[in-house]
Amino acid sequence: MAAKQNNKIFLVELIREYPDLIWQRNDNGQTIFHIAVANRNGDVYNLVNGIGSMKDFITSITDKEGNNILHMVGKIPEKICYKDSEVTSYEVLWEYFWYEDVKRTLPESSREVKNNNGYTPLEVFTYTHREPVSQSAKWIYDTIGQSMVLAALVCTIGFSIAYSLPGGSDQDTGLPLFRRSKPFIAFIILDSASFLVSGICMLAFLSIVLSRFEKRQEIIIQRWMTAQQALMLSLATLHIAVYNHGNC
Repeated sequence: MAAKQNNKIFLVELIREYPDLIWQRNDNGQTIFHIAVANRNGDVYNLVNGIGSMKDFITSITDKEGNNILHMVGKIPEKICYKDSEVTSYEVLWEYFWYEDVKRTLPESSREVKNNNGYTPLEVFTYTHREPVSQSAKWIYDTIGQSMVLAALVCTIGFSIAYSLPGGSDQDTGLPLFRRSKPFIAFIILDSASFLVSGICMLAFLSIVLSRFEKRQEIIIQRWMTAQQALMLSLATLHIAVYNHGNC
């Protein structure tokens, strides 16, 4: 129950008094680390990193169904019971990252172990997450058009304000009059960064559209999240650039 509820403090004190409890199993043959992984409780699962050389033995334990700890990532707990209207790309990608985090703690020999049904951990994860991944990818494709329009708008604004230099230019030399002003320098740098990043965003969104038939759709979700973060960065830099434009 403590592992299921992510009660790390209680477990630390208990294991400190009774170290052999890390080997104890429930009726299904699962250790506290199986339970922690299945319920996405990272604080409890990270205790496995503090047991030294025994870690590889603990993480290799299988339950009565032949599932090791990595198989448990494929079991979606009740608290993450996906519904079509609630699935977001961030939730699906978090699940993928959780799988990768647990995978890194296991020895190579345990990552491809098959359970009693003949499935590897990756096969179990892919099967149980097929619906939320599909729903998330569909939502991405439905909204990517608006994201590309916004990226193009930021790119256009950044390009246009670059030609309306504050203070104008020297008629003799053609150089900006405020070229030695710190706000002007900040404006040029930020506007250039916004223009460049928004252009990269459009290319990133276009690559997602062209990779519609990518088999590993979690890669598409990861690309989309990266592109969205870059788009937010371009918006922020454009906003600051416009602010510095007014202060020149």
